[in-house]
Amino acid sequence: MQDYNFLIKELNKPKENMITQIMGSDPVSAAMDARKSAGIQDHEVISNICSIIEKFGLVLSFIDSDSRLFFGFSVGNEDNGPAICVNTHESISIERQIFTIAHELGHLVMHRASYSGTISDAQDDQEEKEADIFASYFLMPDELFRKFFSEYKHLHWFDMIIALKRIFRVSYKTVIYRIIEKNLVRNDFNLWIHFPMEYNKRTSRTLKNHTEPEPITSIVEDYRQREPEHLHRGDFMRDTLQGLVQEAYFRELITFSRAGEILQKDNEAMNQLLESWDVME
Repeated sequence: MQDYNFLIKELNKPKENMITQIMGSDPVSAAMDARKSAGIQDHEVISNICSIIEKFGLVLSFIDSDSRLFFGFSVGNEDNGPAICVNTHESISIERQIFTIAHELGHLVMHRASYSGTISDAQDDQEEKEADIFASYFLMPDELFRKFFSEYKHLHWFDMIIALKRIFRVSYKTVIYRIIEKNLVRNDFNLWIHFPMEYNKRTSRTLKNHTEPEPITSIVEDYRQREPEHLHRGDFMRDTLQGLVQEAYFRELITFSRAGEILQKDNEAMNQLLESWDVME
């Protein structure tokens, strides 16, 4: 956060916080107002959530941690925020990372008071549920979800879930939750049971715990959380801090070593990044 605020000051960029303008008495209406505030059309799917976060004037930071219990967190104004930090470790699917960003945005929109004081476990549990609902509807508005659901209803139900998760860039579990929530599946057909069974039938592999399926391309990836027809790193554009470093470096406001220090890159990695920047007009 200190590096971000330093760059904002050096580049003379205004630090706007649009989330205070977002209204909504419940997670769904708050999510809809957040989309409207970001200029997202009713028929529009969010293709780059990182750019949306920047529109809100929030800091978006990334940590590569091998802790499978840590997906991300957010900080309020009291801690030099508002900001969102997401764990981008390779064991965490891109879909999970995108949902984490939307989840933390939900906290910043709906639970501002919680950043400046202590809350009970019960209140914390309730706020986590609300942030999940916010994230789900921010990424998958009900009307748009129903539109695509109807368009792909002719497919095998498994293929339809895959299609919907690809369209909205969410996990298959997020899609299943919505289908069940909206009573779009027969009560006697349990998707939580049938989805892994169908996946096993098609691939001869199993879904366990938080694993999300994708074809294995290397022995290392066998230990990754998987998504069927998963998103790739290129689908998850980043990052606010790197963009500020690029601008500050080319404007000669920071040195090569300072740029590397901020981005936590050694000289070799920084040289590769500079070469990448230089080839683009």
